Amino acid sequence: MDSTPGWQFFGNEEFAKNAMQNIRDMVRRDRNHPSIVLWEAALNETDMPKLFMDAAHRAVHEELPFAENVYTCGWLDYAYDVFIPARQHLKAPDYFNKYAKDKPLFLCEYGDWEYYAHNAGFNQTTFSGLKESERTSRQLRGQGERALAQQALNFQEAHNDNFRGPAVGDANWLMFDYKRGYATDIESSGISDIFRLPKFAYYFYQSQNGPVAGRNDFGKPMVYIANYWQPTSSKQVVVYSNCEEVELQLNGKTVARQRPDATMFADRLAHAPFTFAVPAFAPGTLRAVAYRNGKSAATTERRTPGAAHHLQLTYDRSGRDAAPQDVVFVYASVVDANGTVLPEATAAIRFAVQGAAELVGDNPVKAEAGIATVLLKTGLTKGPLQLTATAEGVPEASLKLEVR
Repeated sequence: MDSTPGWQFFGNEEFAKNAMQNIRDMVRRDRNHPSIVLWEAALNETDMPKLFMDAAHRAVHEELPFAENVYTCGWLDYAYDVFIPARQHLKAPDYFNKYAKDKPLFLCEYGDWEYYAHNAGFNQTTFSGLKESERTSRQLRGQGERALAQQALNFQEAHNDNFRGPAVGDANWLMFDYKRGYATDIESSGISDIFRLPKFAYYFYQSQNGPVAGRNDFGKPMVYIANYWQPTSSKQVVVYSNCEEVELQLNGKTVARQRPDATMFADRLAHAPFTFAVPAFAPGTLRAVAYRNGKSAATTERRTPGAAHHLQLTYDRSGRDAAPQDVVFVYASVVDANGTVLPEATAAIRFAVQGAAELVGDNPVKAEAGIATVLLKTGLTKGPLQLTATAEGVPEASLKLEVR
């Protein structure tokens, strides 16, 4: 969905003229992109005049004068080919599940505002003991596993409920945490943080895809333990997988092998989570084995973190090497002797680089949930770079990076 600029404001005649030109410019700029299905010729959450909406709808079809496969959309159910409201534009328990008009419905936003402002989760019995700050989907990665588990549950609950109505699809708000400009804090309802590091919710969504035979990426068989397995961790261990069964082991002994959860918060999902009741905490290793057609298809482990031992330096490859005039995320993880990230670590870490590059951002920077991040901006030339990271009480870490 390609979207024209605009949010919660509509101005005078000159404003309307410029907004209409923005719509035409958007279509002309992006008309050869085959990934675009919907053209949002509307100003988001803005009370637009009907004459403007009629003209905006016509403008897209004038720019793309084809009989098929050109669809306008807007958040108001008026002139457009597709209706794209957010869940919070109505309230629980029905939201848009009873929409009955002869028009495609796409829920363009869910998972955040209905839990932030409405606190409208359906599981009110369980949520009754939580503060509003604990119920919300706005949870930073550094706020701990309970917060990340709540966020993931919110998204699961809302996504599952979206299947009860006629919607042709839905879009989670939000992919990444971000700075809004008009507020001092980080908007933290992303399924990954502002540095693109995944939260528990990321793996919930990954589990809803596939498994696809022969895939070795986002559609492959997967399993993930949404728990840090330390003394303060919940003994109700949630595991995400796109396989048929999961076996959970603790220190080599089977806790249980079971099918996906069968609850009202998971009954419409392609792949419901697996919730295991571990009788008691014991330090060591949780291991999850996912089965497909009775055979092991994916495994993962979660070790109890020990004392800080050293730093690990990595960078976000995003499927390719760094190039000249590139910007990449560099991560310094505080790990124990086994390489397990310490999720409570907040040590200040200083980065340095040798070669044709510079570091962008706070430096030193405090680790969040055991990982500190800095941006590396490469120069004009190809060649090797040497990165180092230092923190009090652990050895210096280094990483060679080739700019190609």
